[in-house]
Amino acid sequence: MKSPRAIEVISMQKMSQENYFSSYVFDSENFKLYSNSDVFSKMNQKKGFVPKYVFKRGMKYRFFSSYSKLESAKKDIFIQQKDSNNEWKEPVRLGPEINSSFNEDFPFFDETSGYLYFSSDGHSSIGGMDVFRVRFNLKNLSFGTIENLNFPYSSTYDDFLYIPIESASYVYFTTNRNSNIGFVEVVKSKLSDREVPTFVSRLVFRDEVNDENTSAQFYLTNRMSKDEFGPFNTNDSGFVNILIPAPGIYKLTAAIEGSDQEFAHDINFPPKVEGYDYQVECSYKLQGSKEILLFDEQLTDQSSLLSEVNVIDFQEFSKLIVNSESIKANEENELKNENKEVEELSQEAIDAKIDELYDIEAEIEDQIRQKRQVAKNIVTAKTTLASIDKKINRIVENIQSADSNEKESLQKELRDSFVKRKALINNYNQQIELYDNFRSDEELENDYIEIANINKDVSEKSFAGQTDSVRSILTAYNTPENHKPLIPSVPDMARARQDKMEDDFKTTETNIDVLKSEILEEMNSIVELKDQMSDVSSLQDWESLKDSVKQIETKVSNKVKEKQGLELEREELSEKIIFSEESLLNLTLIETGINEQDSIDIKDFTITEEEQVKFYADEIYINKVIDEQQVLTEISDGREESLSQILSTNLPIEVKDSLALITENEFIELINLKVDETLTESNDELNELIQLSQNNIEEIVEKNQELTSTTTERNESTEEENTSESNTNTENNTEN
Repeated sequence: MKSPRAIEVISMQKMSQENYFSSYVFDSENFKLYSNSDVFSKMNQKKGFVPKYVFKRGMKYRFFSSYSKLESAKKDIFIQQKDSNNEWKEPVRLGPEINSSFNEDFPFFDETSGYLYFSSDGHSSIGGMDVFRVRFNLKNLSFGTIENLNFPYSSTYDDFLYIPIESASYVYFTTNRNSNIGFVEVVKSKLSDREVPTFVSRLVFRDEVNDENTSAQFYLTNRMSKDEFGPFNTNDSGFVNILIPAPGIYKLTAAIEGSDQEFAHDINFPPKVEGYDYQVECSYKLQGSKEILLFDEQLTDQSSLLSEVNVIDFQEFSKLIVNSESIKANEENELKNENKEVEELSQEAIDAKIDELYDIEAEIEDQIRQKRQVAKNIVTAKTTLASIDKKINRIVENIQSADSNEKESLQKELRDSFVKRKALINNYNQQIELYDNFRSDEELENDYIEIANINKDVSEKSFAGQTDSVRSILTAYNTPENHKPLIPSVPDMARARQDKMEDDFKTTETNIDVLKSEILEEMNSIVELKDQMSDVSSLQDWESLKDSVKQIETKVSNKVKEKQGLELEREELSEKIIFSEESLLNLTLIETGINEQDSIDIKDFTITEEEQVKFYADEIYINKVIDEQQVLTEISDGREESLSQILSTNLPIEVKDSLALITENEFIELINLKVDETLTESNDELNELIQLSQNNIEEIVEKNQELTSTTTERNESTEEENTSESNTNTENNTEN
């Protein structure tokens, strides 16, 4: 088998052995599969065999296989023709040149080409039933030389019922390769004179970890068509010969005895070079603690392989059937190589290719280092977050037992810790996003080893003056697409994010300054109005000024809240920038050299989305409790300020007292609302504030009651004096 071929598959259908012929669907020929139980029925029944033949209406002959009266004979092929009365004549056994001492079966005669196709496990078959053909003359039953259709129509399994349809340029055949017991696979493929440039390649495996091991298993997958070929198992010498269906890029997957790791590598098999075959040497070794498989590709003299092809384990070739995409991939690859040959004539292009490969090696090395540094940033963020979280829990516990002065300090510390935690989580998420831009460690390291070896080989051969070898290496080596640099690079991505945060920080500061100016202007207006309130003597004027103050205070309150929100945002941005600067510095100041031990698995340092939600939920709850305290303080301060304003006016005392009562009642109403809304478990502080106002109300009422009583007594005394004086005057007038 010196010229194995590949075929273009149209369809493949798994069928049971009983009804596989139903998959033979013909466009123009109405062939059917018939049983012929009349001939040699006694012997066939004894063997449990029913002869079958392919036939269509109008045919004057039929070929079939059958056992016969010869006890020692196996299945032979017979021809049976019709006489002038359209009756079947006696069957005629074909000669011993066709019918061997083994089994012959599944005959089909193609009238267009004059070939008789049949299957046999004789005629030096590859193994099992192979497909054969022979020129056959129906008139005199003469025939030519028998040919084995060879692989892939013939294999080490059973391949049979080969039916070509020349008019439609396709062929059917059936095989049990890669099928479970009781099932077969019906293959429909293109019938074309075009030769698919199949060639032999050798895989040589060396285990440098265990010298005694020669066992490895390989698969090939065409990158374009996704056709998979294999498995290919090495022999006791550590090599295996394989048939490459067509030139092109294939993914070579390797599994090694004693290793749990799967290795993958892309190989660009070049077009066949007459007299040479492509050899791939695979060396398994340890690099530090990491298992690696190094590949070395080269052309070798074909003479040693050709002699071995005839004795090769053809089971390794059992899937040498490829679809149109693989053929297309080969044609595109040939075109690419033709274009490349033009470039190879230029030394300038060779030099540019060398520079490109060195740049790629440096880029991949940078990516490996950068990825490891980003992983370190992730670990740092995770561990720092755990420390901050402990601090937050400690502060929350201390606040519960702290006095009012301590609470204020602890609350500020708590808010600062919340800001740090939020900024840290943001930094963590950014580092995760940066990390996800990199390919897997295995892909990066395999690509780095591959291209570093290429560059080393090119450098050594260039130094030795082996220009042709350098040109051959660069011609055969196609840089995979994933070797291209990340654009933008990960450091550039991180730097762009930091620049954005710094711009946001400046914008936030500007907005805070604008609000400060507006608040100051409004506060000056309030001071002026309050000064006027101190001088009023009329209740109407005082209430008018108070309404104006209240309106401006509402504006100020809203702007203060907006400013506080921006200040919090500024604090968060400041912390984010600090963390970002540290991470970026770590990313850009990378240590030289790649150490395998520096690899970090970030799976153990994950901050889940559920954890982040819990952090923010706890923060919202605690901030709400703190905000409630601040609101109570503001209400209490507002009460004291209002009472102070009332006392400082020139209003009559009874008016002041009346306004004070109104203020206290409004205060109690606000506090009662807070009793219903508060999240705190105890309302003691609220009750104390209410009691304080109620005491003041009682004092005002009591004071006014005393004042009323004194005034009444004074009025009664005055009336008595006036009455006595009136009586005296009356008596005097009478005497006169």
